[in-house]
Amino acid sequence: MTSDSSGVGPWRARANRWRWRWSRTMGWPGLLGMALCTTAAVLAWGVRPAIATSRVEMLRAHVARLDAATRQAPAASDAAARDPRDAVRDSLPSVTQRGRVIGELLVLLGKGGVSADQAEYSAEDLEPGLVRLRVVLPVEGAYGPTRRLVGDILNAMPYAALDAIELERSSATAASLSGRLRFSLFFRREAP
Repeated sequence: MTSDSSGVGPWRARANRWRWRWSRTMGWPGLLGMALCTTAAVLAWGVRPAIATSRVEMLRAHVARLDAATRQAPAASDAAARDPRDAVRDSLPSVTQRGRVIGELLVLLGKGGVSADQAEYSAEDLEPGLVRLRVVLPVEGAYGPTRRLVGDILNAMPYAALDAIELERSSATAASLSGRLRFSLFFRREAP
């Protein structure tokens, strides 16, 4: 028997070439990666129905717990029957505290380093039990302190809302801005 390649069949020759290319390019790490991917695919295909079944069982148990909890809770409690707007309204300061709130606003303006020469105030009734105080503050100063001032006011007064900011420079090179800040402060009106 001679060792020439004529004794190897065409399928065997292709397999030998494939094995040679595989070992040259991928080697044993490629073989290990292929084996891991194949194992993962087989496990996912085989385990997926069991996962879906246990997921459905968990959802059914959760729904059953929720149903049992709603049956045990009173049907119409005072807290659930209460209008959510009333809870928000109760968290607002009273109209009688308006002076204290404006004082806090002036303290924040002083701390912010933004000069506010004068302010305009106007109050309006929005709905029964709710009053809006519109405040227009003329400001003058740099952009950074003005921006910090707005953040400080909104953080310190959760019942305040920023309605508008109007800022302008007298020239393109001016470091100081002038403008107006418009805030709305909300108060609850006490029932007589």
